[in-house]
Amino acid sequence: MAPKAYQLFNPEVKSTFGGAEVQLYLLSTELARSKKFDVHFMVADYGQKEVETYGGVSVWKSLNLKNNILRQALNFFKIFNKINADIYIQRTLTAQSGLIALYCRFKKKRFVYMVAHDSETDGTHKLYRNWVTRFLIKLNFKLANEIIVQNQFQNKELFKENIQAYQLKSSYPLNGELLKGRGEFILWVGRSEDWKRPAFFLELAKSIPREKFVMICAAATDQPELSRDLKKKSGNIANLQFIEFVPFQQVDDYFAKAKIFVNTSIQEGFPNTFIQAVKNKTPILSLNVNPDDFITAYNCGFYCYDDFALLVKNLQRLLSDGELYSQMSANAGKYARENHNITINVNKFLEMITK
Repeated sequence: MAPKAYQLFNPEVKSTFGGAEVQLYLLSTELARSKKFDVHFMVADYGQKEVETYGGVSVWKSLNLKNNILRQALNFFKIFNKINADIYIQRTLTAQSGLIALYCRFKKKRFVYMVAHDSETDGTHKLYRNWVTRFLIKLNFKLANEIIVQNQFQNKELFKENIQAYQLKSSYPLNGELLKGRGEFILWVGRSEDWKRPAFFLELAKSIPREKFVMICAAATDQPELSRDLKKKSGNIANLQFIEFVPFQQVDDYFAKAKIFVNTSIQEGFPNTFIQAVKNKTPILSLNVNPDDFITAYNCGFYCYDDFALLVKNLQRLLSDGELYSQMSANAGKYARENHNITINVNKFLEMITK
């Protein structure tokens, strides 16, 4: 279940989604491909039919994102009863998470919760600020049959609360060996949320005017004004192309053509964009995110310790040193094949949730 994932199934619908939605979409389609499971997926109401089928996945229309939390929850449970699944899977904390876990316990169904962001485990998520939603979060982690995390940090934070979890890397379909040239531009992909700090990318573009920069920045549902401000400011930067929306099925083309992918976030889980970069042999330049130290351990880019000056310096180094670039590009592809192949990881996932 992922209310904002409908655009991934139906590209004709323009909607904002994130990495959590992408991972559940990829997971559901991979499970459906095996023909061993009857796979259902719940999304929000975008005016579609009650049930549609995409790639063997039954996609159900459920809550209206404009409704209040209680009405959304009731709508969820109504569809739950219709589907009557054996296992329910959610990724990303919402106000309904604890209620879904409670429903599954009452109905004697298995509930699998997948952590999407470090803030869900270290107490900094915005839902922890309210005592009601904080209680529901604790209920979610307590009642879930299995909890799956993305990195060691999340695992350690949950362990402090005596919560056991499995670690599973996010995954993508990987189709053979990829040939990679030097690329055409420096790329940033994300939503217009303040914790992603997209303004840093504008400053980076201004610091190296001879290079072309491309920013794909979808307007976040709760921060549309940031997107408008970024678009306005980007218009004054000659070497920066600002793109508001690219369908998921076309985003991969940008990663394939990119020289370098840049992440400016304060905190993440394991960004899907990192996997999209490495599977296209595109080195990563990360300001402050390095889950499980993989960027440095596999030498597939630069981690910059939240130092913008170092970000600029490392970008210039990658652009000027062809041998270094080629090595990091090759390392990125090798890392992707060894860690993020969905055909391998889906079997690990099934082992975790069916014990």
